[in-house]
Amino acid sequence: RRDQALADMIASPPNPVFPNPTLPPSPAQPPIALPSAPNPMGSQQPVEQIYADLKPSTVEIEDRTRRGSASTAAGVILTADGLVVTNYHVVESDNRPNVKLSDGRQFTGNVVSIDESLDLALVQLQGARNLPMAPLAANTTQLQVGDPVYAIGSPLGQSWKFSQSQVIELNSTCANGSSPLRC
Repeated sequence: RRDQALADMIASPPNPVFPNPTLPPSPAQPPIALPSAPNPMGSQQPVEQIYADLKPSTVEIEDRTRRGSASTAAGVILTADGLVVTNYHVVESDNRPNVKLSDGRQFTGNVVSIDESLDLALVQLQGARNLPMAPLAANTTQLQVGDPVYAIGSPLGQSWKFSQSQVIELNSTCANGSSPLRC
């Protein structure tokens, strides 16, 4: 499953691109409250609150192509010291992307790990400390077709756009069928 592959990639990067910068440990910061579509208690958080809670843990990455043009793409902050997950195709032409936080702060990133088959990359933000982290589900086995899903991204030059949809399939092939993993 892609979620397990991502967890493995974070725990032990398989394809280091740059050595992980040596950063002093940042103070532990708990993740922001996990947003709930329906939560086990049956209540539901308004989508405006989900967006407000999650936006600080997302980033905008300048995607510079080999031809020199630039667009924006999204990433998610995984650790308080600035480890970000994004898509491999976003950073394949730029190992040191410019990364902007929703509060306006900017960092230079170092691509520290890639998995082309899953289209995933890990980017370490230089000098980042005490960043808000995205809450990640500890388990996705309860996910069902029809469950709501939310995304914050930067499509076509627009910043931090929020969209919502629903799960349409479980256990689908990863990376457009080019990976043996199931997502």
